[in-house]
Amino acid sequence: AAVTHRGLLEDLCQGARIPVTKAVLVAGFPEEMEPNEIEESLDAAEILGRVKVRTRIYNRKVKGMVALCTHSKEADLDKVPKEVQVEGIPWTILGAEQSPPSVPVSLEVDSLAQKLQALMVDEKRTREELILALGGAPTPAAPSLVGWAKELGNTLKDALRPVYESAPYKRLRSFSGVSSVPPGEEDYETWRDFTVPLVQEWECSDAEKLKCVLESLRGPAMRIIRALKDTQPAATVQDYLTALENVYGATDSGEDLYYRFRHTYQQPHERLSDFIRRLEDLLQQVVRKEGIPTKRIDSARLDQILWATFQRLMERVVGDMHLLKCLVYLDDIIVFGRTLEEHETRLCKVLDRLEQAGLKLSLDKCIFCQTSVRYVGHRVSADGIATDPEKVKAVTTWPRPTTLKELR
Repeated sequence: AAVTHRGLLEDLCQGARIPVTKAVLVAGFPEEMEPNEIEESLDAAEILGRVKVRTRIYNRKVKGMVALCTHSKEADLDKVPKEVQVEGIPWTILGAEQSPPSVPVSLEVDSLAQKLQALMVDEKRTREELILALGGAPTPAAPSLVGWAKELGNTLKDALRPVYESAPYKRLRSFSGVSSVPPGEEDYETWRDFTVPLVQEWECSDAEKLKCVLESLRGPAMRIIRALKDTQPAATVQDYLTALENVYGATDSGEDLYYRFRHTYQQPHERLSDFIRRLEDLLQQVVRKEGIPTKRIDSARLDQILWATFQRLMERVVGDMHLLKCLVYLDDIIVFGRTLEEHETRLCKVLDRLEQAGLKLSLDKCIFCQTSVRYVGHRVSADGIATDPEKVKAVTTWPRPTTLKELR
């Protein structure tokens, strides 16, 4: 039990960002007792100085409430009493057991590190060679571009997740579904982005998750859940979250959201990190609405980041010439003019701007002084834009059916 309580103390302290030497767990107080009453009782006991209650949770091991408390002085946990009498009732101090290590671990680690470093110098071995000699695995090669995109997605998924305390010690934010968000509540998107990942990580029963979700709901949102509960008594917490998403989530279809995703660009003066976060949020909406297959998520993310950022770069390079004197689509540029002299003048200006931006052209992919060019699957000329014959050749040369079987 000592290990369990010690682990609980460390987990709570880590979640609240409190040094473990400045905190203890207190159990045995009445459940109806308010935090200020707990503080006054412990202050009167004069064992830890001034005490502050940080949070209270129910603990199955002690079959009652447990309070995480901080105190005003550094504590030697071996000297903290394991029990204190408050008005004749024994209160237990949990997590106070601390067995000092029999070996000075830090010194041992430092000594080992120094020995390994000396060995590497004497033997003229690299860190990689030393790891292999000790039976370790070689360092993996640099990831591919697709692997980088996948890793970026995993990182963004964690980075975009709101900060919260681990386990169900943190109360969910309130949500009522009222169009004009009342003070102290959240709009649906904020509530959903906070609640869904939190509920998924809780290591507790579905009934406990449902209870926590219900405690956060008010008004119309609560009535929706009650109606679902009446019609589907066996509904899970995921069913309830899906019902709220259907009512309060984005009304756009998956196809509409994917269209918005593909037409989301980096804005002027917008940092790349901010653009990627904005793009990732929209991509997650597309996934929730099944607007894209799961296997295409990483490639779609990479394509859009490269396309949107490079397109913004090219538009910034050509500046006011875009659409008026030239057309830019990623690395394809068309410079047009009414006469050969006008065309050459504009071409020189575009080349100067590319040089100033540090960009280079691939000469074997350039063509000059043409009356008609192929551009992004089309044929562009003075007559306008037409479909590239090469792109529809397979259809236009399709043999004419002569029998009923061929027609089918």
